[in-house]
Amino acid sequence: MSGGTGNKSGSKGKSSSSTPKKETKEKKNPTEEKERYHLINQQIERQSNVLDRLGKSKDRAFGPQKQKWYTQELKSLKDMGKMYEEHLRQSTEYLAKDKAAIQAWGAQISGKDNSILNYDDLVAKQVAAYNAAVDRYNASNQTDADKAAFKKAEEAYKKFQEDLKQYEDTVKTHEEDINKYIDNMIEQYDTM
Repeated sequence: MSGGTGNKSGSKGKSSSSTPKKETKEKKNPTEEKERYHLINQQIERQSNVLDRLGKSKDRAFGPQKQKWYTQELKSLKDMGKMYEEHLRQSTEYLAKDKAAIQAWGAQISGKDNSILNYDDLVAKQVAAYNAAVDRYNASNQTDADKAAFKKAEEAYKKFQEDLKQYEDTVKTHEEDINKYIDNMIEQYDTM
């Protein structure tokens, strides 16, 4: 005799006709995780510290000693100029990449100053697409397919916002790089 409950199949009364969905995680992309301009920014910061020290030494010196500090300062300014030139080169590359990304959303870019000529219409179009997805989702039975469709629309809008912000940040960085490079060239000239 068995001391069981009478359920001979060994099952606990629940049928497992569907398997639970397995959660997956996305891997990180090293290119996306890398900070833009990391190495060149460190080099520029170190060179800036060198220039500060040279400036203080130059200010305290007199006569032929002062000329020695001017010569060292000019060499350091030239080195800094090369670093600014490299930063400008990198920002130019990033600007081309980011411009292509935002143009894929329909942005029209000015060749003069890199501004987005149709900014208001571009944002309105993306907001309208997102809101249409919200309306479809709210009117649906909210099945897994409806949730997936809404999630896709949500991710697309988030990607648009990221691309727009990245483009605007890169334009600003590129303009700053041009100004720093020009300022450095003027400072080199003034030091001669």
